[in-house]
Amino acid sequence: MFNSSTIRQMVDEVIREHDLPYEPRRFFEPPESSWTWCCEFADPTVSEPYRTFDICVRWPSGSNYESVKTDLTRQLVAHFKS
Repeated sequence: MFNSSTIRQMVDEVIREHDLPYEPRRFFEPPESSWTWCCEFADPTVSEPYRTFDICVRWPSGSNYESVKTDLTRQLVAHFKS
């Protein structure tokens, strides 16, 4: 089941496993997207207005924890490298 505690756990794992400087601030479900969770992150290594950013992942039919975590990891690592 994909819920707020699942996405929080997933975010914490990805940040820890990849030693990313990001701080999760807010978790939310966008009203126009089903099976989607987003997280607002803060990056203390950059200045405003670029300090915060959102990453969203979908949990569509047929996906599992690992496939969603792979998508989240890809997005967060790509943001870190940019």
